Amino acid sequence: MKQRTLFTFAKVLLWPAMIGWIGFGLWNGCRGTFELITLKTAGKVAQAQVTGYEPLPKSSGVGYVHYAIHIAGGSIDNRFPLPVARYTEYPIGAGITVTYLPEQPHVMRMGKVDAGRVSTTALFAVVFVALGFAGFGVPLYAINAATKKQTNA
Repeated sequence: MKQRTLFTFAKVLLWPAMIGWIGFGLWNGCRGTFELITLKTAGKVAQAQVTGYEPLPKSSGVGYVHYAIHIAGGSIDNRFPLPVARYTEYPIGAGITVTYLPEQPHVMRMGKVDAGRVSTTALFAVVFVALGFAGFGVPLYAINAATKKQTNA
C-alpha cells in the first residue's frame, strides 16, 4: 500500500511537469522558429553600431552590450548579454550585422538569419520536447507498468 501511495504521488508530480515542459517547449519553439522564418523572408540586414555597456553587479561578471540601428523612422536600440571580460571584442562604435523586420523594427536578431539558423532553432525545439517525453514519460510508463503488475498479482 505504501508503494502504491508513492507511485500515485509520483504520477501527480510527473504529469503536470511533463505537460508544462512540453507546453513550454512547443510555445517557445514555435514562437522562435516562426519569428526567424519571418525574419528570413521579410527581414532586412543592416549594420548596427555598439553604443555602450551596462555592467551588472560585479559578482555576476556579465553585462549588456547596447547597440542601435538607424532606420528611416529613427534609431532602434537593443542589447545582448556578454561577459564583462569580453567587452573589448565590441568597442563602442563597432559595427554589428543584424536582421530586423521593417514593419516591426524591434524584432531583430544579431547576424544574418538564413535557412540553417531557422532549421537549427526548430531542431532544438523538437529535441527539447522529446527530452520532456523521455524524461517524464518514461518514468510515468514505468510507474504505470509497476502499478498494473501489482494489481494483477
